[in-house]
Amino acid sequence: MKAFRLLLIVTFFLSLFSISKAGGGPENVLVVVNADSWASKTIANEYVRLRNIPPSNVLYLEGISTYETISVDDFRKKILIPTLTYLKKNKLSEQIDCIAYSSDIPYSVNLHSDVAKLSRKLGNTYTPVGAINGMTYLAGLVLAENANYLGRNTNFYSRRMVRVGGPAPKKVKRPSNKEFEQFTKSNKLTKNKKWKEAAAILEPLAKAHPQFAIFHYNLACSYARLNQVEKMMDSLESAYKAGWTNSQHSLKDEDLKPFVKKKKFLTWIAKVKKKEAKLKKFKYKVQPSQAFRHTYQWNRQGKRVTKNGSRYLLSTMLAMTSGRGNSVEEAITSLRRSKQADETHPKGTIYILKNNNVRSRTRERAFEPTVATLKKMGINAEIINGILPKNKKDVMGVVIGSARYPWEGSGSTILPGAIVESLTSTSGVMRERASQTPLSNMIRNGAAASSGTVTEPYALQAKFPLPFIHVHYAKGCSLAEAYYQSLTGPYQLLIVGDPLCQPWASKPKIAVKEIYPGIKLRKSIQLTPLYKGKETDIDRFELYVDGLRVSKAASGKQQLTLNAKKLSVGFHEIRIVAVKSGEIETQGNLIIPIEVIGKNKVPLLTVTPGEKVQWNQSITVKSNCKGAKEILLFHNSRQLGRKKGNQVTFKINPQVLGQGFVTLFVKATVNGKQLQSVPVTIEIVSPRALRAVKMKRKTKLVKGLQLRWKKNRKGVVIKDTRKADWLAKQKLPAKTKFELTGIFEAEEDAVYQFQLNDNCKSRIFIDNVELKPTNKTGWKYLPVHLAKGTHYFGLKGTTSKRPRLRVCFGGKGTYSISEKQFSH
Repeated sequence: MKAFRLLLIVTFFLSLFSISKAGGGPENVLVVVNADSWASKTIANEYVRLRNIPPSNVLYLEGISTYETISVDDFRKKILIPTLTYLKKNKLSEQIDCIAYSSDIPYSVNLHSDVAKLSRKLGNTYTPVGAINGMTYLAGLVLAENANYLGRNTNFYSRRMVRVGGPAPKKVKRPSNKEFEQFTKSNKLTKNKKWKEAAAILEPLAKAHPQFAIFHYNLACSYARLNQVEKMMDSLESAYKAGWTNSQHSLKDEDLKPFVKKKKFLTWIAKVKKKEAKLKKFKYKVQPSQAFRHTYQWNRQGKRVTKNGSRYLLSTMLAMTSGRGNSVEEAITSLRRSKQADETHPKGTIYILKNNNVRSRTRERAFEPTVATLKKMGINAEIINGILPKNKKDVMGVVIGSARYPWEGSGSTILPGAIVESLTSTSGVMRERASQTPLSNMIRNGAAASSGTVTEPYALQAKFPLPFIHVHYAKGCSLAEAYYQSLTGPYQLLIVGDPLCQPWASKPKIAVKEIYPGIKLRKSIQLTPLYKGKETDIDRFELYVDGLRVSKAASGKQQLTLNAKKLSVGFHEIRIVAVKSGEIETQGNLIIPIEVIGKNKVPLLTVTPGEKVQWNQSITVKSNCKGAKEILLFHNSRQLGRKKGNQVTFKINPQVLGQGFVTLFVKATVNGKQLQSVPVTIEIVSPRALRAVKMKRKTKLVKGLQLRWKKNRKGVVIKDTRKADWLAKQKLPAKTKFELTGIFEAEEDAVYQFQLNDNCKSRIFIDNVELKPTNKTGWKYLPVHLAKGTHYFGLKGTTSKRPRLRVCFGGKGTYSISEKQFSH
């Protein structure tokens, strides 16, 4: 495995591909889907349709054991390596710039096994939990099992904030790893109120590093607790000289509280405030926005280089629908609004929230330069005091700095395409019962994207986007490009949203005269893309056949050769992509389906029952092709069936496909060549909702579920099932048949889901209708359409020696079944 991983590192990241510019388009995105999850497939179906993602750019992964946290070893083995292997096998490595994960892919990664290999101890701010996006972006380091991906400056593609004018910042000698370990130890001692011991550690650190302000400041705090006032003031003065400029923190610091009204302290704080005011006069700007391509290399100064640089891979999640996530309908609505926002050049306002919370103060230095830059670009932007913008109907972006920020009470309206994000500890922790406002709240209320860290980040700026994210976005960058250009240490940030959303882009519109939809070709043809505008506006044109880039031509020499002789007989999709000149390199495309003709006939395909299929019906696919030895059935890149002969019939369970619009096609093998049929698109919809049941008026309900088995027909009340061993605690003998029942309310007519993970051969029934999974192992995802009102829940199973049983339920996210939702 290690040898193969090394091969991937070399071939995917380090070998020099031909450099090719791109602002990002559907041809450059790979959608990764949990093949066992109906929600994951349904959301992917809609995204593929909305964005015209090529069928070859969709990967289905099976056997993913969880939708929450996965170990870094399993992340490599089950997600990252299969994804990169698929790209390499299908010759897509050069053109894929972004991995878009659909829902029910593990969103967080446990990094302990990589961290354990380090020769040094990490400080407490280097928490060993990563987000799937960040770990994908830093795939080169992750594949190499190099835990330096935890660093705060690992993303050289990010655009740095630089000061304009004034003296150059002083270079500070960086403490050694051993000294940082000592500093971390001193923090732990102060937490345990061992001020003397903490001071003993900090004294030599402060002496060795006179320009490292935090050492002096923390030493002053220890002296304050020991009531050594003169030493406290000396250390505060040293902190000031070393560059301490956080008067607000000092005035509210519990350690210094007894001294804040003392004359010497007030004199010191006045000096700090004066320095702060002086620093505020300096102007800041951000490095120019840049297009992303995974083949680009970047050096530590953020410059593109041709060798010895670092490469990355953009990544977002399209949706989160488990735990504290959204409903599938909310996720799809968000993706549709994002597509709707493209090229609209919205007139909304970017709001930056300012308050005394450390979550706001951490990014405050960038507030004014961000607003100034946006206004210079003609974009409305405003800094306002508070937690959320109040009663604003034009929200096109928000920078929040608060732990709790429920949008519903703001009275404000989020416009399509808006990025709304917050610097807070657990917005990206999606497991049930986590604290602080989850990012899903912003998606629910209309944001195109939101983000949050997947564990405690210690309010470090490097782990969150700079407010300049809105500058990059307004310059026409894609949503994914805007995020990663504003983030220097991305390993913990979970980003949920459409990576291709570009509200401020102006995509090139192109045409071609030589071919048109449905044209039949037999031989080679020269294509001349036409663009209305200056020739210098376009950098180059690219030709794609069936999702694969096959050639390119510089602007002014834009003849592209489409050699139909090299293509098999049958249907093919031709794409011509125009890439604009300039730093952002926005691209637009033209998609033309064609048919290649020859001696063999194109395979025919029919699908019944018709254009709309309920997910509880069976789909029949019939195909025939003269001379075919075998016929294969596909949905995107996934092979659904394979049968020998020239006339075949396939029976398909719609739940294997997910809901929404699904495109099917066949490939027939004739004389060693595969001939592709014209695709057929059907829509898979939910059946009629299960009707609510009527309860007798005098029925008295008890909170919780009822567990019964043969020797206990009266049953026991089960109040909480969050821990998988709740059934084992009942101490039922192995091979005991049991039944868990309850009553619950559906708040609205909608599609809900149950999630089941067990070793008890469990079966779930709703209103006596069994919900049947499509997979046999791991989490089973069971959708059900319910009318508003009361419904019966039943689960039947047989205990194992060590029974393990988890059941989650919900519409907007999912939660372990408990007395909060169920009665009996």
